[in-house]
Amino acid sequence: MARLIFAANDPGAARVLEASIGMARSRGHDLTFVGAGPAIEIWRRAGEEVATEMPDDGGDVLLTGTGFSPFESGCWAWAAAVGVPSLAVVEAWTNFERRFVDPACKAMGAEAAQPDAIAVIDEASRLTIEAEGWGRARLFVVGQPHLQAQTARLTEARRRTKRTPHHPTLVFFSEPIDSDFGREVRGFDQFEVFEYVADAVSRLADVRLLVKPHPRESVECWRQLAELAGDQETDDLLVSADGVIGITTMVLVEAHLLGVPVLSVQPNRRGVANLVVERLGAVVIEPAAVVSRLAEFVDNLDRVAAIDEAFVGCLEDADRRLIDAVEKMLICH
Repeated sequence: MARLIFAANDPGAARVLEASIGMARSRGHDLTFVGAGPAIEIWRRAGEEVATEMPDDGGDVLLTGTGFSPFESGCWAWAAAVGVPSLAVVEAWTNFERRFVDPACKAMGAEAAQPDAIAVIDEASRLTIEAEGWGRARLFVVGQPHLQAQTARLTEARRRTKRTPHHPTLVFFSEPIDSDFGREVRGFDQFEVFEYVADAVSRLADVRLLVKPHPRESVECWRQLAELAGDQETDDLLVSADGVIGITTMVLVEAHLLGVPVLSVQPNRRGVANLVVERLGAVVIEPAAVVSRLAEFVDNLDRVAAIDEAFVGCLEDADRRLIDAVEKMLICH
């Protein structure tokens, strides 16, 4: 039995690690949770005790998520200092270098802390990281445990849910583009995208538009602009929504796996930010096309696109593959 330390800040990271809890415990491992930001509440709602500082007595392996905060790099530095091997789990297909290389350190030529190993979703992600050349960590391909668990759990719930096709509800899942990237990088921010979407929806009859802010966004800021989804969690919204709209959020992929129609709106974008979203085949780039594309989207909410088999492959035994990677690190350490 090993003592595994789960550490996360970002909600996506917290959920991908949470989906591996059952497998880790079934293998006899003891778990300690260290959180910051949204991860604390996510894990506490799951019934776990969550500390905010690393344990004084160390552990056997540190598992972290990845994000754009300094929390994760601080965890990797702690692990290196106390001699605990670290494994960072990437829960998405984008921004690999940004997750591990601090821009300020890079500008100064300094080397930031990195984990000993990185777990990625698929072989394409592994090859991308190798080609980018910034990393020195060992790479494991493990799939995506959260998508695995969520798809299995919500597919049946959505099948049982009654919807009203003549009065559809659309949910716009926001993401903090203004703080994470900025308009100069992406060509827009989340509020500008929402303005295009809201204008298009206002031209349609009997269509309700809800906004689900990202956990790192200010709810009060959104409250002045839109009807919010309230206390409804992402899972609940994916079960009940007639259609999902976003920018490059992973929720678009989550919705696609459940058979929910999706639309990505990226007006005047500066480049492709998420290749996986491109594979969904529903991206609007031209601002003048948003109104017509959204009207077409609503007209076809009852036509579900076939699920991309490449996504299905990354869901198979993902929780087991992640814990397999952890145990390989235990053997090698």
